[in-house]
Amino acid sequence: MYKTVLEIELPGLIETWMKQATVYAPAGQGGMSAFEPLADPYQVDMNSIGNGDRFEISPHSLDMNYMNDRINTRLPAKALFLPQSEVMFGVRQGQFSSTEGKVKPRVILGMRPCDIRAIKLLDAVFLTGSNPDPYWARKRELTTIVGLGCHAPGKECFCTSVGTGPFDSCGEGGADAMLTMVDNRHTDIQRTDNQRTDNQSMDNHRTDNQRTDNRHTDNAHMENAHMDNAHMSNNHIGNNYYGVEIYTSKGQALFGGLRDATDSQREAMRQIQLSASAKVQKPFTTEGIKDRLNDLFASDFWDKVQQSCLGCGVCTYLCPTCHCFDIVDEAQRHERVRNWDSCMFRIYSQEASGYNPRPRVKERIRQRIMHKFVYFSERLQGRVNDACKVNDACKVNDSCKVNDACRVNDSCRVNDSSDSSNETGCVGCGRCVRFCPVNLDIRAVIRLAQEGYPHYRDHRDHRDHHDHHDHRDQGDQGDQGDHGIETPTTGHG
Repeated sequence: MYKTVLEIELPGLIETWMKQATVYAPAGQGGMSAFEPLADPYQVDMNSIGNGDRFEISPHSLDMNYMNDRINTRLPAKALFLPQSEVMFGVRQGQFSSTEGKVKPRVILGMRPCDIRAIKLLDAVFLTGSNPDPYWARKRELTTIVGLGCHAPGKECFCTSVGTGPFDSCGEGGADAMLTMVDNRHTDIQRTDNQRTDNQSMDNHRTDNQRTDNRHTDNAHMENAHMDNAHMSNNHIGNNYYGVEIYTSKGQALFGGLRDATDSQREAMRQIQLSASAKVQKPFTTEGIKDRLNDLFASDFWDKVQQSCLGCGVCTYLCPTCHCFDIVDEAQRHERVRNWDSCMFRIYSQEASGYNPRPRVKERIRQRIMHKFVYFSERLQGRVNDACKVNDACKVNDSCKVNDACRVNDSCRVNDSSDSSNETGCVGCGRCVRFCPVNLDIRAVIRLAQEGYPHYRDHRDHRDHHDHHDHRDQGDQGDQGDHGIETPTTGHG
């Protein structure tokens, strides 16, 4: 089912949602963007929408620069389901109190397809098996995901290399609805005759002064200016719109009352989606990557990879699929708390005896890469159920067909249980590339492995225990005479 909403109408629509649920959207947070609960959707400077300029925005308000400038949040959406620090339960005077029931209905607006894909992969971690995670399950049950397609993917993005795409809704268990931003300044798509007639009629009844006053209406009175601005035929803001593809009953509840998309609007959406998919570079292929990395397990390939790594863990904290955690009992607070952890930290794998099977950065960075491209799919094979096939809930209306853009790069095949040989735990969001302080580039690592590392030696039967010599006194320093694997042209943000 296809609907449309004018860009200038979106805050009003969000305000309606806020009466029934907590709405999360990209918002300013200490100089960066993260998903935050909105307090007032009208705090955005609507006059700045679409001009491509950055501007300061109040915390807890909708970051329309994110919505329109095609950037991703620095902190991944996984934090809304697996918080960086989460109280699991408390015990006071012998009374147990769980936090499971404290979750309220919520809408997450503007989640990029890579993050949607990551949430679906993590569903296989937390919701399958004999003991599903009740905290994750409750949040997923009460959450509606409204995705936002990437019509101008970033230079660090490589989603098409790992089986997804810039407009991939990820089928069943993915997005409930997906938005495509259409900027009419850059398209030939015109509004319907009825819309043009309405605009002409309204313009005939307004004086030049009235039109000028409406264009300069203060944002605090946006509700009053809402309809006038929406019909300004010469105002590009009023002409821009979001195309909405609805996949589930949750999406239908949010967008079902909107105007239907015309054929020309649907075509504009399709062209944007096709163009975006073509823009994403494919720096490597995952074909055969599992066997290749297994063959390189005990080679000096990892000496090369680790040479510039600081072991800071930023790659894992910003990764939308990394899910390592530690559980601690806070005695003074009488609480059990789950906190993010990282396999890149020195003490992560240290045993109670003091022995550490991964004493150096080399072993830890190998674990991270191997987990992403080998262990993840081996462990979860068969759990992720045909993730990018057509969502059954898409049958809300027979006219609702699978996203055409999904076919651009065969992204719908990524999790077919009949052939999961190329499935990975990486979604190609590019955060680890963008924010690594030493430009260590995972794309270059995989490409080098695929192309044939020159010092390759076949030790596929060796595992961590082969490297359990006493390296603990060597610390985390690699060979400082080389800069390792990096991308010189890519900054760290």
